Amino acid sequence: MMKNWKKISVVIGLLFLAGMAGVFWVFNKPHKNIESAKPDFQLEVRELIAGFVNEDSLAHARYFEKVIELTGEIEHVQQADSVNVLTFISDEAGFQLSCMMDPSDQSPMAAKQTVKLKCLYAGYLSPDAEFELPGDIKCKNCFVVK
Repeated sequence: MMKNWKKISVVIGLLFLAGMAGVFWVFNKPHKNIESAKPDFQLEVRELIAGFVNEDSLAHARYFEKVIELTGEIEHVQQADSVNVLTFISDEAGFQLSCMMDPSDQSPMAAKQTVKLKCLYAGYLSPDAEFELPGDIKCKNCFVVK
């Protein structure tokens, strides 16, 4: 009886150590350098938005945590905590694209300006028909491609 408890304690201890090692690895892995990374996809903003309009869950699975190079016309620029957030829309109803610039990129931005960005796709929010809100495709760590 006592031998079984020792074996169980050892197994639980090893599982705990493996779990802690996994947590340590996840929190300390290096971040992708988006600015120098090769893009996984090169798209027009309207193409990205159209993919979400057609099948949002499929588009999400395709682009999640991928580096995307996007070209489009800025609809709106908003500054939040010294970081520019660019909003793009297309002719496709139902979704907009929000790109949060990397704090180190201080490129001047203005509405109606056409830009090429390299971003990390971060996720999306579905449209809300009840409140008539469009879906929002989110990109982060964006840099202007020069």
